[in-house]
Amino acid sequence: MFDDQGVLPNRVLPLVRPAGIQPSVSLDEVAEVAAVCLRQKRIAHALERAAHRADIDPAEIAESLGYSAQHWGQIKSGSKLFDPFLIPRWNEATSNTLVSRVIAFISKEECRPLQSELERRAIAAETEAIELRKKLEWSLEVLAKVNGK
Repeated sequence: MFDDQGVLPNRVLPLVRPAGIQPSVSLDEVAEVAAVCLRQKRIAHALERAAHRADIDPAEIAESLGYSAQHWGQIKSGSKLFDPFLIPRWNEATSNTLVSRVIAFISKEECRPLQSELERRAIAAETEAIELRKKLEWSLEVLAKVNGK
C-alpha cells in the first residue's frame, strides 16, 4: 500500500465500510502512523548500519541508552518507535565507544616502545649486575690471596 518512501500512492482504493459505521481512526491517521513506523524502522537500520561500519555492536549502544535487546529488536522491526531525540545520544555513545577504542589503541602503541625500552634496560642492568658480581668475586679472591701471604 505504501511506496518505499512511506508515502501513500495517488491511486489508493477507498475502504468499504458498512453504512452508519464511523471509523475511530481516519485513513490519514493510519497512513501517518504507517509512515512514521517506516521512517522509524529506517532510522533504526541506519543507526545499526553506522554502528556496524564502526565495528561496534548496535545492541551495546542501544543498551547504553536503556533499551533491552528485545526492545531494540522491536524497534528494528518497526513494531516499537525509536525516540528521535535519542539520536544525538546514540551518536555520542557511538563516538565515546570509538574514542575509547582509539585511546586504548594509541596507549597500547605508545606503551610498546616504552615497554621495549624498559625490557632492554632491565636486561642491561641484569647483565651489569652479573659482571659486577664476577668482579667482586675476583676482587675477593685477590684480596684473600694477598691477605693469605
